[in-house]
Amino acid sequence: MTHSENKIFENNMEISLLEFIEKYNLDYELVGWYINLQGKKEICRPKKEEKTKSIEEITKKFKWIADKINSKFNVAYYIDIRNTPFANIDIDEDIDIEIVNNKFKFSKNTLRLNGNTKGFHIIIENEDFINCKKQIDCLKHFEGDIITDTLMETIDKPIHNFEIVKVSNEDIKKIANFKFEKSKSDKTLIKNEITEITEIKNNETAIFHGNYDQLEEIIYNIPTRYSDNYLDWIKIISILKKYNFYDLAKSFSQKSKSFIEEKFENDYKNSTSFTEYNIGTIYHYSKNNKTQYEKIINKYLKLEKEKNIQEKLKEAQKDYEKLEEEFNKTHFKVIKKSLYFEEDFEKNDIKLYTLNDLKTSWSHLNYEELDKEENIIKCSFINKYVSHKGNPRIYTDINVYPDASKCPANHYNSWKKFDVELINNDNFIEDKSGLEFILNHINILCNHQKDVYEFVLDFFAHMFQKPAEKPGKFILFISKQGTGKGLLIELLNNMLGNDKVLDTTRPEKDCWGDFNSAMLNTYLVNFEELKFLSTKGNEGSFKNYITQKKMNINQKGKDCFEITSYHRFIGSCNPEDSDIPIKTVDGDRRTLMIRCSDENKDKTEYFDELLKLVASKNLQKTFYNYLMDRKNIDTFVSRKIPKTEYQEDLKEACEDYTLQFIKDYVQEINDCDIKEVQAKALFKKFQEFITENNFKVDISNTRFGLKLKNLGLKNIIKGRNNKGFYYKIYGIKLYEELGLGSNPYVLEEIDSD
Repeated sequence: MTHSENKIFENNMEISLLEFIEKYNLDYELVGWYINLQGKKEICRPKKEEKTKSIEEITKKFKWIADKINSKFNVAYYIDIRNTPFANIDIDEDIDIEIVNNKFKFSKNTLRLNGNTKGFHIIIENEDFINCKKQIDCLKHFEGDIITDTLMETIDKPIHNFEIVKVSNEDIKKIANFKFEKSKSDKTLIKNEITEITEIKNNETAIFHGNYDQLEEIIYNIPTRYSDNYLDWIKIISILKKYNFYDLAKSFSQKSKSFIEEKFENDYKNSTSFTEYNIGTIYHYSKNNKTQYEKIINKYLKLEKEKNIQEKLKEAQKDYEKLEEEFNKTHFKVIKKSLYFEEDFEKNDIKLYTLNDLKTSWSHLNYEELDKEENIIKCSFINKYVSHKGNPRIYTDINVYPDASKCPANHYNSWKKFDVELINNDNFIEDKSGLEFILNHINILCNHQKDVYEFVLDFFAHMFQKPAEKPGKFILFISKQGTGKGLLIELLNNMLGNDKVLDTTRPEKDCWGDFNSAMLNTYLVNFEELKFLSTKGNEGSFKNYITQKKMNINQKGKDCFEITSYHRFIGSCNPEDSDIPIKTVDGDRRTLMIRCSDENKDKTEYFDELLKLVASKNLQKTFYNYLMDRKNIDTFVSRKIPKTEYQEDLKEACEDYTLQFIKDYVQEINDCDIKEVQAKALFKKFQEFITENNFKVDISNTRFGLKLKNLGLKNIIKGRNNKGFYYKIYGIKLYEELGLGSNPYVLEEIDSD
């Protein structure tokens, strides 16, 4: 074949491999290659002083080697690209080019050749490739390498595209785990790492890369007539001497009846002829005993096949182990929960799987094994993985341990560090003015009430100082839109991490509903624009979640399991909403309701500055350090919630309307020691009260009497006279009993005659 025959037409221009080489002024040499009996590529290169750029010479010199094993012989350009900005993305998979194009945006336009056996060679340009080390198995999406030293391309291989696209370091990092490291080698063609077959000078020892046992049988199979014939004998002896096979030469010589040891030793020592022949000539002589020759070849082909099978079995096991190693990095099983989990490191999240879910999700993942007929087959990775035949990652249990030292052995700790803790101290600059701004903003949200302000800061400090201690308290910020309560929550979100904060407008579903898996990794729960309807009918669940130390996690289609709860709860609502978001009474130990100041509402410049600070790593770290330095946090859990005027008003609004009426009525008669009033007259007074206060109440006289009885007030006695039922009210004592202006009353039911 001539170079002119190696042409393809693309983009209306005639191109060839040689023209590509000459265009970019690349050094090259011609080599031969074929696939050996082991299925590996063998490269045949002339010695340095015998290098040629003649295809015919290379073919004549080495083709007989491939013919010996019935392998196709190829001539290739062996191209030096080390001191060039070029690299070869060598994809070693039998895949469609469209799949490659979907992953590599540049592959459609840059120079591309098919691989020598499979896959593709994609040529790209980057100045950092100059004298850069090649890297093996570095591609992210495919099996393959990035080669920066040499290219070997068969001469008749078609070229797709002719221009080489420049690719940035960033684009390379997207497709490969590649490090731009300089090579120490000089500018000469790198010696091929694959076994070379070379011509040998006189008196120079050649290297035999075949099977010695096979060669021994092949020599023994050479007919005796060739050991008797001097010219044939000396040719065979010269070849064996070339490979330093003295014992084989002597054994072959002893087949002759005319063997004389002294003559053998002399001729062996002084033989210098026929050194241009190689070991293939030995095989040629042995073929004259064809039947036995084929038996020997078949025997060792079978042995080689068995060897290959064992190697393939080892590779298959390595294939599985490699998949398992990668799978174990993000997946594990928890025995007590009978669940599998997947770690999402980017989102810092955990996904739950049942056994069936896991099998379905990963049914596409296969590895190679050999069947009983020794054929390579595809096997399900996930089926083997869940059968525990490999080494799956297993934990006894899963829970949250903010203090890692408290995590039992072989338990998975789902606790992750706060994002603010991961800020590099080397790059941190304390922001004192920003801290002052944030503290003032919190003070405004607390309506400048000092005890409330200090309580809120201690709540935040406890959140960071004592993550393994549940505070059992809930803070509700009440303000109009545009006052900045949402930005305070955003600041906490940035400090804790998105995975640790749950913003919800439907706590009845996300927190204590049927499917609350979001609570597994959550630490701070923010009830956005909390409404009464969100908690109505769920008041018990709501209050329990604030204080309870255990929580059930439910995911659709999976068994629920229990975790330790370290959750914190805050919320917000609009004071213009007609409904009271949460009922509150005297003695409420859980809930602090704060009516925020609206003084900065809609101040654009103020909130522009606040937005910058909320996003600032320096401010986040400064605020964190401030909170970590706050004192007396050890007693926060037992601390009483401060009173706010707004919360006191809400307590009154939440109070039973019958009790409110009695409190109002007794203040009218507080100077009376004893007052008797007919039941009908008292009910009429009650009707006037609910009308004046716009209570939407539809209640009968009988029902009113029952509710009054259920209040259990000792100083209201029901009786009967000739006018019907009446109530005897001990005014002064009742006033004291109700604790008006002092302690809460005690309710006890009293039977009357």
